[in-house]
Amino acid sequence: MNTPKRIQRKRTKGFKLPINTKCVNRGTKYGNPYKVVFDKDISLTEWFVTKRNGSVIQSFESKEEANKFSIELFNTYCELTFTKEEIKQDLRNKNLACFCSLDVPCHADYLLEIANQ
Repeated sequence: MNTPKRIQRKRTKGFKLPINTKCVNRGTKYGNPYKVVFDKDISLTEWFVTKRNGSVIQSFESKEEANKFSIELFNTYCELTFTKEEIKQDLRNKNLACFCSLDVPCHADYLLEIANQ
């Protein structure tokens, strides 16, 4: 059996998720409720981590720092919302898909780790 991996979802016409892949983007059960945004109306130099309602939690000088913080928040959210057994039951041996670029850390990496321990 192949090792489960993260898949980048695409909005291009004809894109289909590979077999044995579960979506974990925002709006799904395991979507990250924390978003990394650059809002030039607020600041031209900062990145922000926001809640679902758009309220700012914290600002950062780099996208990388903001991304890392949003994943940390997601990990805590997960621990408070789901049991590890629930994650394993839902996601074990499945590829996980979201819109994050594959070259940056993502909340799906955490889910893959928990699901396949």
